[in-house]
Amino acid sequence: MVTQTNKDLDNLNDAGKNAVKDLAAGAVKVDAGKNVTVTPATADHVTTYTVNAIDTTVAAGEGLEVTGGAEDTNKVRTIQ
Repeated sequence: MVTQTNKDLDNLNDAGKNAVKDLAAGAVKVDAGKNVTVTPATADHVTTYTVNAIDTTVAAGEGLEVTGGAEDTNKVRTIQ
C-alpha cells in the first residue's frame, strides 16, 4: 500500500519531518565576517548559530547608537 503526503504536509511521519528540516537547514549559510566568529551546533535536526563579534559598533535607527565598553578576560564587552 502506497500512501501520499497531503499537499499541506500534515501527515508527514517523523522521517519525513526530519528530511524537511535537513533540507531547510542546508539552505541557511552563516559566514563569519570581520571581527566575527560563527559556531554552529546541531541537535535534533536543528542548527543553532552562535555569533560572537568583538570591536563592533551597533547602530539602529535615527539617533540611537550603541558602542562597546571595556573587554574582560573572557572577551566579553559591556555595552553601554
